[in-house]
Amino acid sequence: MGRGLGQFVMLPWNITMIGSEFYDKGAVVLFGLVGPAFLGFLGILAFQRSLTKPVVKSLLVAAIFTVCWFFLMQSSRYLLSVIPLLCIAAGSSASYAITEWRIARYFAVLLLILCVVIGAFTGTIAEYDCGRVVLGLESADEYLSRTLSIYAAEKSINENTPPNARIVLYDEVRGFYLDREYIWGNPGHHEIIPYNQLKNGDDLIDWLMNHGYTHAMINWRIAGGSTEGHRRLLYEAIESGRMAHLDTIHNVGIYEFRKSQS
Repeated sequence: MGRGLGQFVMLPWNITMIGSEFYDKGAVVLFGLVGPAFLGFLGILAFQRSLTKPVVKSLLVAAIFTVCWFFLMQSSRYLLSVIPLLCIAAGSSASYAITEWRIARYFAVLLLILCVVIGAFTGTIAEYDCGRVVLGLESADEYLSRTLSIYAAEKSINENTPPNARIVLYDEVRGFYLDREYIWGNPGHHEIIPYNQLKNGDDLIDWLMNHGYTHAMINWRIAGGSTEGHRRLLYEAIESGRMAHLDTIHNVGIYEFRKSQS
C-alpha cells in the first residue's frame, strides 16, 4: 500500500476496509482482516476527557510497534501482537460509550454483540475441520494430508532421509512437521547464506554442503517460474545434477545435494 505519510495516516481505515491488501495474495482473506471494531471504538478515545495509564501505555507500545511494522513488513498477521494492546484501549472506549453516552450506548452494545456473533461464526467455519479430529472422526494424519499441501512432502522427508539430514526450505517457511533440522533458504529471512558471494549453482551447493546441509524442499507453487536472484542458482544446480530430484508431491519438490563430478 506504500509507505508515505498519506498511507500512514490512512492506515486505520485501509487495514479495516481493504484489509485483503495487507494479507497474502490468493489466501483466504477472511483470516487476514482486522475487523471494524477497533476503528469504531478507538475513535471514541478522542472524545474521552482522560485516559487511564494502562490505556496510554498500551497505545504507546502499539504505536511504536505499528510504525516499525509499517516501514518493514505490511502484512496483517504480523500485527497479532498489537491486537491485545488495542483491545485494552477499545475496551476502555466501549465502557466509556456505554456509561457516558445515552444514545451511543445502544450502538456500542450492538457492535459488541455483533463482534461476538461474527467472531463465533467465523471461528466455527475456520475450525470445523479441526473439530473432526478432536471428535475422533478423522485422524490428524488424514486431516493434515487433506488440508496442508506441504505435509506429504515433509512426511516423505521424515521417512526417507537419515535422522541427521539438514533441510533448506525454499519459498516455504512452514517446517513445523519436519522432524529434521531445517533453515529457511530465501534471501531476506537472514544473511547466513552469502548469496552475494555465490556466482552459480555449484557455488551454492558447495556452500550448503560445506555447512552440513543435505537436502532442499522447494514449494514450486510459490516459486513459480521465476529465474531471478537465488532461483537462478537453484535452476543451475538442478540442471547440472548437483540437486538430484527425489520426488515432487503436490507441487513441492524434494532434492538431495550431490558432490561435483568435476
